[in-house]
This record gives sequence, C-alpha cells and structure tokens, in this order.
Amino acid sequence: MALIYKDLYKFIYSIIKNKQLAEDILQETLIKAYEKFDTIKDIRKFRSWIFTIAKNESLSWIKRYTREVPSENMTLKSLSYSSGDIPEELLIKNETKEYVRKSIKMLSPVDQEIFFLRYHYDLTLNEIALILDMNENTVRTRHMRAKEKIRKYIINAELSSEIAASTLKKKR
Repeated sequence: MALIYKDLYKFIYSIIKNKQLAEDILQETLIKAYEKFDTIKDIRKFRSWIFTIAKNESLSWIKRYTREVPSENMTLKSLSYSSGDIPEELLIKNETKEYVRKSIKMLSPVDQEIFFLRYHYDLTLNEIALILDMNENTVRTRHMRAKEKIRKYIINAELSSEIAASTLKKKR
C-alpha cells in the first residue's frame, strides 16, 4: 500500500500542481476507495481502479473550483501573447488557436481525453494508460494518430483560408 500511496500522491500532484491540495484529494480518494472497495470485481485491477478514482476526484475538484474552461486552453499554452506581438501576428495566433480547438473537437472522445490529459495536465503516456485502463502502446498509437489528424486539419484549414483570401483579392 505504501508504494501505491506515493504513486497516487505523485499522480494527483501532477494533475493539481499544489502539495496541500494533492494531499486533500489523496485523502478523499482513499476514503472513497475504502467505502467502495466491495464494488471492485477483479482485485488484480486495484491499481488502475484507485488511479481512476484519483483522476475523477482531481478533475471534479478542478471543475468545481476553477472558472477556466479546459477545452478552450487545451494545447494552447505555447500560443500565449507577448507584448511584442504585432496585430498580424495576433491574428495568426488567434486563427491557429481556433484551428486547434476545432480539430480537437473533431477527434473521438477517447482521443480528446488522451490529448487533454497529455497536454493540459502534462501527464506521461504511461500515466494516461493507467487512468484510462488501456495498454500504453494503444495510448501511444492513438496519441500519434490524433496529432496527425490535427496537423492535417490545420494544414487544410490554412490552405482553404489562403484560397478564400486570394479569391477575395481577385474580386476586388
């Protein structure tokens, strides 16, 4: 149990990024696990079961106590504004953000969750596999395919916006 306790704390901390809050959520996770222990069907899956409880507790805390909408900020950390941006650069960044948001919404729910956990919470593919109770190689493959779909969507969207812009210039 001591090994799971440390791993569980590290996992919760990787989501929350706050020591005291991670300890509180860990306590809540252990209480829920204790209360629902009789519902576990296969004791060999205890580790993934308790990690799932920890994930749900962490995410429910985030939903309750933050006003930030995760889907809006997913993967957009690197696209923040700097004071030196000129209006054209701001427009390009805004368009890119919109392309990324739309492309993520087009992914399957499982792929969206993998993407969300990977880039919003900076979790490793192994941690994501534990949370989703999937094989790590499956998570890795789905992640790579999702990135490729997003890349293709953005390239197609940029091409279509360039075509639209050139068409507008010709009409003038």
